[in-house]
Amino acid sequence: MTTTFEVLSFEDMADAGPRSDAAIDAMALPQLRAAAREDIRAVAGAAGVPVAKVEIRIRKLFKVKALRDGDVHDLRAMLREMRVWIGRPAVFRTPAPRSAKISQPEGAGRMARPRVTKRAIEDTACGLCADPVAAGELIGRMRGTVAVPYEVTGWLCQHCLYQRRATPRRRDLLLRIFHDLYTGQGVGLNAPECALLLAWLTEDPAVRDSAAWKGEPLDGTLTRLQMAVQEGKEETWLALATTHTIAALLQELPGPATEPADLDLLAAITQCRDEWTYPRHLEHTRFGTGAGHRRFLLDTTTRPTALSRCGGPFDLHQAVPTPEQTVAETSEDASDDADQAD
Repeated sequence: MTTTFEVLSFEDMADAGPRSDAAIDAMALPQLRAAAREDIRAVAGAAGVPVAKVEIRIRKLFKVKALRDGDVHDLRAMLREMRVWIGRPAVFRTPAPRSAKISQPEGAGRMARPRVTKRAIEDTACGLCADPVAAGELIGRMRGTVAVPYEVTGWLCQHCLYQRRATPRRRDLLLRIFHDLYTGQGVGLNAPECALLLAWLTEDPAVRDSAAWKGEPLDGTLTRLQMAVQEGKEETWLALATTHTIAALLQELPGPATEPADLDLLAAITQCRDEWTYPRHLEHTRFGTGAGHRRFLLDTTTRPTALSRCGGPFDLHQAVPTPEQTVAETSEDASDDADQAD
């Protein structure tokens, strides 16, 4: 069997110019796949190499078996990587440096190894905590979950990939609280997270005089957190109502060590909690009270929060469709499914 490699001209892509970040981010999955195929051909033309060689290189770099296996985060990163290769073919010809091996924490803070890691080719931001990531710093993707009703996490910074559960910051704790509340009826924290929360809740001596504490005293919760720290527990469960009280308390008395970004997240959690408790334009027979209910409210809120700029295992839209648009889109999706079934 003879394998024929295709070498293409770079002229067409050069005339069109490089895709902007906004254009890449606006593409849906089918458009991204088509654009990736176009860019593979453009890189081949610019570097004077076979198309197959470029495709193999990009798939290996992102650890996907085929382009169809990449999700939107993989493909957007591929387009940005190939944008550099098109403009500077010598970068493509130079073997990519191996990512440094990172020592994973042990104990309750240990996380699963990332699916893929690489060096950021441009300045970017973490898809979870939204912290800036400079070009050349390590980024990576966590392993995806199966059959989730929300979007998977995008590219994360090194801290969020490895240390966020072993040496959590207040921001990490708040994001974990929100993610767990979004999908369930409580929050599970490991020992390091319990230690951070315990220190935060007791930082201000006036805690017992706060309105939140008087509404639901947290003496029992503080004892449970202390025991979790002493015993190094992998998970301590906090009920939904208790977690709501904790969020209200931290917003009322955030403490001197709380950063502005933490305050934004606290305000966002409180807003989402209020919207979930007092829903507007919600048909309970259609959406229930779980993740579907919460997703609908996030999709239709008139006030996107700071969480809308962060990533995570959920979908927070900056665009705000009306309830009528959401119902229409649901009907169209059902019609398309029926057509495909026929």
